[in-house]
Amino acid sequence: MAYMMAPYTREFVIFSYTSEPIVVNLSGNVKIQHIVVDSILSHMADYFNLTILNGGQTIYRGPLTREIKNIPVLTEGEIGKYIEFIFEPNYGALSSNSKWAVFNDHIKITITGTEEEEGVEFTPYSFGQTFVEEWG
Repeated sequence: MAYMMAPYTREFVIFSYTSEPIVVNLSGNVKIQHIVVDSILSHMADYFNLTILNGGQTIYRGPLTREIKNIPVLTEGEIGKYIEFIFEPNYGALSSNSKWAVFNDHIKITITGTEEEEGVEFTPYSFGQTFVEEWG
């Protein structure tokens, strides 16, 4: 039995958020390599911090500003099944006990990495007849 690594990309836009984590389920066995957070079109980004967790491990924690953040994921070990995005008000924006919600905002997130597929069987012609003839 063989394993194959295939490119993985997941892209979505967050239009509304609250203090509850936004959980993104990843299909299959995905090893995340890069996360891009594009909050240029957000009207509320300057008032919030963002925490990104992969299976409880912190990938990023910092201010959510109106810019594009390229976050390399340098975690080793277990492949994640989901990612959590947690929005928190900046200091002074709201008290910690306040309930809040943001609507009609625009934060685009792109997750890239590789997906491991197991149980892939290769035949002599999996790579094409020309490849087999040239490389044997």
